[in-house]
Amino acid sequence: MDIANDAIKLLIFLLPGFVTLRVISYKTDVKKESYEYYVVEAVLYSVFIYMITGVLHLNTDLQAPSAIASLYCLSILIGIFLGEMKRRDIFATVFRSKNAILSTHDKLFYAYAGEVFFGKWHVVGLKDGKEILGIIKAFNTDNNEILIEDGRWVVDGSIAGDKGWIYIPPSEDISYIRTLE
Repeated sequence: MDIANDAIKLLIFLLPGFVTLRVISYKTDVKKESYEYYVVEAVLYSVFIYMITGVLHLNTDLQAPSAIASLYCLSILIGIFLGEMKRRDIFATVFRSKNAILSTHDKLFYAYAGEVFFGKWHVVGLKDGKEILGIIKAFNTDNNEILIEDGRWVVDGSIAGDKGWIYIPPSEDISYIRTLE
């Protein structure tokens, strides 16, 4: 009987996080992730919600119906707020570098490597032996999709063609990316 009570309390503890995730997914385009990712994110949102209820001096007793109702109302409000911030890319405008195109929907690559990576000349080598010289303006870390500004093809060690935008689709296999200093 003790295990059933603990399981119900754990479920009540996690539900505000899952409600927040659901509201965020209604507001934005959410990438499909593994179930472990969703559980960890729900735990983080739940802890965040319980921290806010503590700061607001609300009742956090998991057996009181008024406390459960206030937790769900707060989780819906937080979901709406975070969903709007993700939808409008407000985090991106705060953390954006002058040279980088930053999206909060991508991994942490942009936040840490953007200053070093973007706005510099690179040589992108493809698996079929072709090389492209240019400035990387956007790079999707999920599928290796790249947009290159002032791109030129490198043929037999020399630059060929005029400068232009080159798009490398996800279907292309990238062998390497070298930064030119």
